[in-house]
Amino acid sequence: METARAIIGSGTISNFEYITYQIGYERLHQIQIIEKVGRRERIGLYNELLALNKSSSFFCILDNRGNFENILSFDDIKYLDSILIDAGIKYFYGATVTNDTAYPLVVKMAEGNAVLNNLDGEIVATDSISEAEEFIAEKIAMVDSHR
Repeated sequence: METARAIIGSGTISNFEYITYQIGYERLHQIQIIEKVGRRERIGLYNELLALNKSSSFFCILDNRGNFENILSFDDIKYLDSILIDAGIKYFYGATVTNDTAYPLVVKMAEGNAVLNNLDGEIVATDSISEAEEFIAEKIAMVDSHR
């Protein structure tokens, strides 16, 4: 990602390491899974990242190239989306970097739930960190151009 960015937060919480960058008006949360994760771990992470997020858009790259167990049911997705919505998020753009061939099914569940809850945006799964970064950079530029 070649855009100017400044680190505004970083840390380790709930089996994740994260760095939050300021890019234009938006914040990008770059997250790496470092141990098995499920709903409980994600709740702590979401709360931490939402405290750093200042707009109604949420941008994240979730890196699971370490192939840690990543448990996420449809009910989990619904609950996590409600946390985002309650925090004022209207647009969610996420890219998951994984070699898990089943993860596109999780993406389809997440997109379906987002539509049901009027949460706009787009989610992708890829095995390439550079593709994930390009996707998110494109979405940040798109949102910034509408300001």
